[in-house]
Amino acid sequence: MTFYFLLVLLVVISYTAVQLILGRYWLKIPISQVEKPSRPKASVIIAVRNESDSISACLRSVCDQTYPRESFEVIVVDNHSKDATLSICRRLQSELTFTLVDLSEMMPEHLAFKKEALSVGIERSSGEVILTTDGDCVVLRTWIESLVDHLTGSQMMLVTGPVNLPAGKRFLDSYQELELLGLMVVTGGGIESGLLLMANGANMGFYKETFNQLGGYQNLRKLASGDDVHLLHRFNVSRFGSIGFVKAPDAVVTTEAVGTISHLIEQRKRWASKATSYLHASSKLVALIVAANSFLLIVGGILALTLDQFLWIFVLQLALKILIDSWIVLLGASFVSKSIRPWDLLRANFLNPLVNIVIVCSSLVRKEYSWKGRVTK
Repeated sequence: MTFYFLLVLLVVISYTAVQLILGRYWLKIPISQVEKPSRPKASVIIAVRNESDSISACLRSVCDQTYPRESFEVIVVDNHSKDATLSICRRLQSELTFTLVDLSEMMPEHLAFKKEALSVGIERSSGEVILTTDGDCVVLRTWIESLVDHLTGSQMMLVTGPVNLPAGKRFLDSYQELELLGLMVVTGGGIESGLLLMANGANMGFYKETFNQLGGYQNLRKLASGDDVHLLHRFNVSRFGSIGFVKAPDAVVTTEAVGTISHLIEQRKRWASKATSYLHASSKLVALIVAANSFLLIVGGILALTLDQFLWIFVLQLALKILIDSWIVLLGASFVSKSIRPWDLLRANFLNPLVNIVIVCSSLVRKEYSWKGRVTK
């Protein structure tokens, strides 16, 4: 029992310290307001696959921007969609101005990961600045202006920004909303502190020249996922410049929640698959601490149900996690001006360790994951 207690104590202290550091550095990031510097041409690259339900809203939002229309282009690369995405995009070209690329005419599906679609779009782009978002996202009218201004008005070579979910009626929607609010905070705080380097390809911007100098996605193509995080890590270790987080309300991108628990697990497996190939050592360590804390919470709950002497350890560990995680989520909710129902927050905190362990166990049993109709390792 002494060894178990010491192990739990070490993990709880480490987890709490990490969250405190990330939250503190999130608070240190100013709400970004920059002077309008030069306005270089920007190219928005959207790699899509099976987005028939959302692509119309996405493209309408991306094409309707405060940024001068002659100063940006939109390139959509369809990655072997099996639904009506491609035909919807073709119809939208009669009313919106964007370039459409059909990746199925260029390479077979088994070679066409998201990085390939993005690479094709970037190769065809004419902008100095590359912005990326996803086909299931809606951006604000100020999105391009905000990201470009933060890039050109700073010494940053790559920036990522906040991603939000709309409020949902189901608990599954609420769970994802709260989780993404927390991820937004730890992403910003992680980049600001240098402790944890995460990014979301739904809201990224970088210089095309620097991207090409780093060889693009050339060394990452064997990885099915991670076009965002791995690119961030490569920019971070390069000599070309620094990375940053755009903490600006006018740069928020809204995405969609997945509809079922099985899709949630598959999505989280895809996210978790990136961790083993991180180029940033402390990011790997943080991922390990999070997994260990979730594992010990599950083990502690089982032990507490069978042995009374473990009850106080479990209660203490759970209480600390609820407190520190709730603080992180509330920081994110405050930034996007959302009100959080305490009951939803409490339920999400109880569910989160179980979800994390299910993802880890599922990954060990079956390394493949299914996403957008494609099974990938």
